[in-house]
Amino acid sequence: MDGVRGYDPAAPTAQHATDCCRAQQRYGDFADTVSRYLDQVKKLADTKREAAETQAKMLTSNAYRLADDPIKTSRPLTALKSVPHFNMAPLENAIDHLKRSAKAYDTALAANGGSQSETVKPS
Repeated sequence: MDGVRGYDPAAPTAQHATDCCRAQQRYGDFADTVSRYLDQVKKLADTKREAAETQAKMLTSNAYRLADDPIKTSRPLTALKSVPHFNMAPLENAIDHLKRSAKAYDTALAANGGSQSETVKPS
């Protein structure tokens, strides 16, 4: 005992060990999360690309120089690097395949009552 009355340190571990094999997993949720991550990457690339284009326009029109404080000295800004367009088609195809596979697996798991055969269960 660890000073806590009735506390058995092995009990949470034993309970977790019995629950781990019964836990329902939904692989469709994982596929949706991966899809959201790709959407975030595409949005980030678009945002960075727009910021670089906006800054380039402001640099060519001397907007920063016009807004400079004549009392303070400052160095000229360096332009942001342009962000290329990425070919996301292979990732999108892979995510579509992942979603189909996850849906099929979730359907099969639900049809079997959420149970796995002894050969598939994690040890």
